[in-house]
Amino acid sequence: MNAIQLKVIPHQTHSGLPYQHLHIEITNDNGIIMLADLKGLKLPPGIDFTQGIVIEGKGPIWLYGYLVHECHPAAWVGCYDPRLGIVVVSTHTHEVSISEVFKVDMPVLGGSECSLSRQFESCLRVKFRFEQVQHSLEAMVNQTARIEKGKHFKIFPTFNKLFIC
Repeated sequence: MNAIQLKVIPHQTHSGLPYQHLHIEITNDNGIIMLADLKGLKLPPGIDFTQGIVIEGKGPIWLYGYLVHECHPAAWVGCYDPRLGIVVVSTHTHEVSISEVFKVDMPVLGGSECSLSRQFESCLRVKFRFEQVQHSLEAMVNQTARIEKGKHFKIFPTFNKLFIC
């Protein structure tokens, strides 16, 4: 199974312009993909290139670049920005212009139970790792406090470092 899954959902903008929503999902446990994951990655079958395609989902810039290239035959291509909406980045039609922004409600992604389950599992793993790091830092502090009596120390968890002053 590829670490990248693509799903197409027919949708429309607030103004009624129909498009196809291309959702990206990273399916591996750590949420990190490698360049090798692009090999063999294909757009889902049944895409109607007479409409626009909007790319949305978590992914690195090089994945978005690849997908914009693959979607090139479409009437227009946009990327979803949660702050703005759909931003048109490529067009072959006079209906839309480069840099045009469309307001949109996100489509409902079918099968989201699996996606939510994966997200929950991922959150639990991150929480568990954080607790492990926190426990290790506390152990270091306790050990340092015993060894370095009389000295002051500060923990900067953002840097995962223990500084002894």
